[in-house]
Amino acid sequence: MPFISRLRLKNYKSIAQCDVRLGPLTILVGPNGSGKSNFLDALEFLCRAVATSPNQALEERGGLESVLRQVPETSNSFSIEVEVAVPWWPASPEITASYEIEIGRPEHSARGVAVLHESGVLRGPDGIATFSSSNGRADLAPAGERSHGVAILEPATNSRPKPLRKSLRTHELSLGATHDSLDRRR
Repeated sequence: MPFISRLRLKNYKSIAQCDVRLGPLTILVGPNGSGKSNFLDALEFLCRAVATSPNQALEERGGLESVLRQVPETSNSFSIEVEVAVPWWPASPEITASYEIEIGRPEHSARGVAVLHESGVLRGPDGIATFSSSNGRADLAPAGERSHGVAILEPATNSRPKPLRKSLRTHELSLGATHDSLDRRR
């Protein structure tokens, strides 16, 4: 079973920034209002964003304004990054994966929500598979025999950030079996 070994947050609710390594048993301790529940909610947000869509996960929390850090000044985006240990079957060496998503207001827009940046890395004994997406451009580097090939996908129109509802689904189709390892729904 995959194991989240690290969580990094930036501008998520009351949390300005944190970087927490997680063990098999991690206990969050702190005074009331210090961000323990928001830390756990960030994990739940990521789970819901992958299982449904980032937009659905935001709607369940009252929209972007409810998730963005508001103090000392309002943020325009938030990001969540996880590192995961993925045991491979049968008894192969452990595979590691990382995934990061930044969601916020598109540049030059006071309204609207978009996935501003999204990236993932899957590392294993046979190579590395990566994807990175920002400003409507996706770069993919496939795994297998230490491939250095990169496929670049760009929208036919201008380079605006992708609409929120298409974000993770697009990468599932692009990476195929590689992304299946990062997709916890299967």
